[in-house]
Amino acid sequence: MPAQRRHKILLAMILLTGFTLLAEQARSRKGFTWGDPVEYVNSAWHLVNGPQPETWRPRAKRPLLMPLILAVPLKLTGSLFWMRMTVALFGIATVWFTYLLGARLIDEDAGLVGAMLLATNPRWSFLSAQAYSEVPSSCLVTLSLLLLVYARSTRWVFGAGLALVAATLVRYQAIGMLLPIGLVVLYQFERKDWLAFGAGVGLGLAVQAVHDVFVYGRLFQTLLLTIQVDAIGKVGAYYPWYHYLRHAHHWLGYTGPVVLCLGGWALWRQGGRLGQLALVFPVALLFVVLSVRPHKDLRYLLTATPLAFVVCGAALHLIPGRSNWARTIPLVALLAVLPLVGTYKILAQDYRGFYLGQLEAIRHLEETEPGVSVATPVWSLGLVHLRGTVRVLDLDGTPWKTLAPKVDYLLANEGVLKRTQYTELMRRAKQVRRFPSRNETFLLIRVR
Repeated sequence: MPAQRRHKILLAMILLTGFTLLAEQARSRKGFTWGDPVEYVNSAWHLVNGPQPETWRPRAKRPLLMPLILAVPLKLTGSLFWMRMTVALFGIATVWFTYLLGARLIDEDAGLVGAMLLATNPRWSFLSAQAYSEVPSSCLVTLSLLLLVYARSTRWVFGAGLALVAATLVRYQAIGMLLPIGLVVLYQFERKDWLAFGAGVGLGLAVQAVHDVFVYGRLFQTLLLTIQVDAIGKVGAYYPWYHYLRHAHHWLGYTGPVVLCLGGWALWRQGGRLGQLALVFPVALLFVVLSVRPHKDLRYLLTATPLAFVVCGAALHLIPGRSNWARTIPLVALLAVLPLVGTYKILAQDYRGFYLGQLEAIRHLEETEPGVSVATPVWSLGLVHLRGTVRVLDLDGTPWKTLAPKVDYLLANEGVLKRTQYTELMRRAKQVRRFPSRNETFLLIRVR
């Protein structure tokens, strides 16, 4: 069988495997009740249905593109499955882009290894099906590099700049890729192409600037607040600088970090400056930047995960004196099986029960007392799950004295209610119902 046809068959098998994993994850997860996706889904709901004053509270550190991505399938289909699958399709597109990037910068075997590692990585499949913004952002970063290494005209370079800034407008972590990708442009292209790349970046930044001024009244409010709160402020979980090293097996598997280092060494030995700039430098830079940042989460590394897996594929060149297939098969088998040993925990990770008590409480009111009003934190409540027969008011950011005359019920988690100004209200309440979740219990309190 000709090598070119063989590679196409293998790529098709990898893409089919990745799509099957993503579709199954998306099908098995019925709702949005946990984490960042709830905020993006709620913003998409408001875009489709119009801002509702009681629940419209735009997060001032969220860029604009992710809600738009989710609003399209919500408007066209109204299906939660297709909202998830829209993000999952970004995930499978990234697998294809990974292959093309590896084939161009190294060889087709390295591209196949990178694509296979990404398609079968449990964390990638899980976060794709959970509709996390890191997946579309990573897809657009990979597309930006792909347009540069395959560039045939200045328009391709302009598109690369536009794709890169679009990645940052999905998730601001991608801004860390501006320097390494900019260096690729400086190294590989002429001055007119530099201007085209800058024009693409500038156009995207202008769109975000106009959005922030219109919505928040301040230029680049979302970016400045993200830097202040997440990058240098005190928020979220704090871990030591070596957190990503300590948990690398959850991201790359037990063998992945070693093979990644071997692949980087192989690229260095080959002297391919473009490959070093486009692959090794972005991965290393993002790893260092995220390690010194106080707030850490393994999903932030997804921005550079496709590039890291292509670098892993370069390790094939350290096996001397063999044909392509002879050197590919053993390392591919090693990379395909052993990383799952380190990432197996993510397969069992399931947030379906988190904050479910909050949703069940409102569904109970929809069935038993339609027309009543309830005050509850909206950030953890997926508005797409509600029937609209109960009036929901956002408890966060609004003084309780303002809300109390307007609502019939107060709904919040038990831990918060017991240590705040609501303790007296709980003591005098005539009706309190408990709705347990996997992570905490919600109390539904009748206030009038």
